[in-house]
Amino acid sequence: MIRRFQLLKRMLPAAAALWLLGGCAVVRHAEIPVPERREPDPRAMRVFSEGVVHEMNGDFTEAALRYHEALLYDPYSAGIMLALGKAYLQLDREESAMVLLRRCQTADPNEVEASELLARIYAGQGWWTLVEKTLTGILAKDSTRAETYQQLAAFYLRQDNPEKAVEMYAKILALKDDAEPPVFLTLGELYMKAGQFDEAAEVYGRLTAAHPEEGSGWFGLGLASEAAGDTMQAQAYYEKALSLSPDFSEARDRLADIHMSRQEWERAEALYREAVASDSTDLPSWLKLADVYGIQEDSLAAVSTHQRIEKLFPDEWRAHLNRGRFLLEHREYALSLSEFRRVIELAPKLSLGWFFSGVAHIQLDSLEKSIGFLEKALEITPDDPMANFYLGSVFSQLENHARAVAPLQKAIQGRPKWISAISALASSYESLKQYPLSDSLYHLALSIDPENAMILNNWGYSLTLRGQRLDEALAMAEKAISLDPENGAYLDTMGWIYYHLGDYEKALGFIQKAYDKRKDSPEVIDHLGDVYQKIGQTDLAREMWGKALELDKDNETIRLKLDRTIP
Repeated sequence: MIRRFQLLKRMLPAAAALWLLGGCAVVRHAEIPVPERREPDPRAMRVFSEGVVHEMNGDFTEAALRYHEALLYDPYSAGIMLALGKAYLQLDREESAMVLLRRCQTADPNEVEASELLARIYAGQGWWTLVEKTLTGILAKDSTRAETYQQLAAFYLRQDNPEKAVEMYAKILALKDDAEPPVFLTLGELYMKAGQFDEAAEVYGRLTAAHPEEGSGWFGLGLASEAAGDTMQAQAYYEKALSLSPDFSEARDRLADIHMSRQEWERAEALYREAVASDSTDLPSWLKLADVYGIQEDSLAAVSTHQRIEKLFPDEWRAHLNRGRFLLEHREYALSLSEFRRVIELAPKLSLGWFFSGVAHIQLDSLEKSIGFLEKALEITPDDPMANFYLGSVFSQLENHARAVAPLQKAIQGRPKWISAISALASSYESLKQYPLSDSLYHLALSIDPENAMILNNWGYSLTLRGQRLDEALAMAEKAISLDPENGAYLDTMGWIYYHLGDYEKALGFIQKAYDKRKDSPEVIDHLGDVYQKIGQTDLAREMWGKALELDKDNETIRLKLDRTIP
């Protein structure tokens, strides 16, 4: 009886992560019953051997023809069915392969390879129930198959079921103390994501015991220690990982971050200097070195490093992006813009060049010009919260609140607890007089951060302008001032609430304090003029309104006040 032949395997990829990908559409067929076995015909063995030779030579068409002929002589052989099914897979005839592999299962229920191949086919079709059933069926017959546990783990990760994936990886390690590093690393990462740092540390510790030469195990121990708050131990592990793998950039970065958190600038700098001395083409380390200088505000060293980077990598977009951001942070907006334009030239399909060009234009007060760059960035990455926020904010500053709404909504969808975006959208709804929507957003912001003085002030001021719920507005303003007593805007809000409550003496006290802190605010000065008018000091009122109009020359409301009070 022909069972299995050891063939040169040129089948589907064996890696557990790969077999879950893609596949062609197939049609389900009814199972073909296989009669009871009998002794194989010698002619089947001869023809089958010819097929093996063709397969070893990469001629799968001829191999399939020989295997098919062999089945004519021995239609009950699981080995021939398996070989023909595998040949069909090589020829992208997945439907025929599935029929043969199912027949193989029926002929020999213990033929594991046929089941594994079927699981891959089912995964390619998205038949996830059949995938799980097939793989668990294999393990029911043989619970020691580590590779099947790994396939099941990949399946559960694909199904977004990390708990079951952890269970599978744990079983692999229970079977094999010397499993390959990726098994340890994936399980450790899953524990880290779940916040189970002790369990992660145990797994990474087993990795270093099984593969002490692997820097990744020591790095994992560093991550677990750092997550648990033990940076001293984390530092030791990162140093060990780096000593084993000098080009382990992630370990170098984590170690540098620890040094910088302690303001140990020279030690952080030394890490990247060693890296670029070892390999002058290591652009990421050059960029990190420039960042270290930038963070410690060593502008001369940062500029010098950026110049060195641009000489070494003149056509590398990352070099120009990094220098552009440095210049942007140091308010060299025109120079930063030239760097970002170079990024666009080198990588036009990268959104960052367009985005930062838009930001630079905003800083240069070229709001209209910024729109095109931000919109281009969003063509490339439509869901980018930051680009949406900036675009919405620009429209808001241009008083085009109808156009501000959509990008600000998108920003909040990407970052649901982003107070600045929520506040900006609330302000736009308020300008559009859609008060129920603005109120709901202010309420949302305070549910996220009840102590946010800016939100308390803005909502209180909004209610005051509408003449609604003034007692609530007053309570909000009082809390905002208690959180930030010297804020001129908050003092003005408090005074304006008292103005609407008719308590002009208190209003005058708060708005006068606001004016002392914000003498360039036409709004505060206008409010002070209104209070002076209410208490009968018309000359002072006119003086204040005149100052406000000098700062806001197009404000017709203030101009009308002056006209009405002409002596």
